[in-house]
Amino acid sequence: MDISKTVDSMRTGFKKQFWVANILELFERFAFYGSKAILTVYLATKVGLGAQAAGTLAGLYSGLIFSLPVVAGTLVDKYGFRKTLMACFAFFCVGYFLIGMAGLEFSQEIVGVIGKTTYVTIVLLLTAAGGSLIKPCIVGTIAKTSKPDVKSLGYSIYYTMVNIGGAVGPILALQVRENLGIEFVLIMSSITSFLLLLGTIIFFKEPENEGEEIERRTLSKVFIDMLLVF
Repeated sequence: MDISKTVDSMRTGFKKQFWVANILELFERFAFYGSKAILTVYLATKVGLGAQAAGTLAGLYSGLIFSLPVVAGTLVDKYGFRKTLMACFAFFCVGYFLIGMAGLEFSQEIVGVIGKTTYVTIVLLLTAAGGSLIKPCIVGTIAKTSKPDVKSLGYSIYYTMVNIGGAVGPILALQVRENLGIEFVLIMSSITSFLLLLGTIIFFKEPENEGEEIERRTLSKVFIDMLLVF
């Protein structure tokens, strides 16, 4: 496919919601990879959990947020892309803020009552559970808003957004860390997630099928499929 055909395919092969979803994905990746870049150091030094506990909790968080989308897809099937995406950004907004609270002076009394390790564990689980909803929403939207002949191009655009977010997010986090403090990386991720929630409410509409019909899955079917794989 030459450049002119590629440009023409990008102009005619995707519905509006395809581009809305990819823009949301790009800025969500800025927030996610920015916060992920500093999370272990933040928990170990600013929150004071120590290197071992911080590494364990950061690893647990990463493992959950990358594995739970397998199960989270059932919620997308049940409630739709728009509602689930709104829930995802709401969870991210609250979750990032609560993680950031662990390093802010005004909240130390609250964190101390619960216990630092317990508090951080709870808010990381909350954030991971909500954050796991985004991938099924965005990937599903791409499938529904791409014409069959440009579907591979659609996924290439999606992964380009992910890679840009993964590359730029830590750079933005470094600037925030150096100018405001490491805890404010989480606060900025929370603010970004809130703006993404507003963007979803205003601009994201439930997509109609343009590509293939996506099979509706139940939780039991997900686990059966996982067992068959192993």
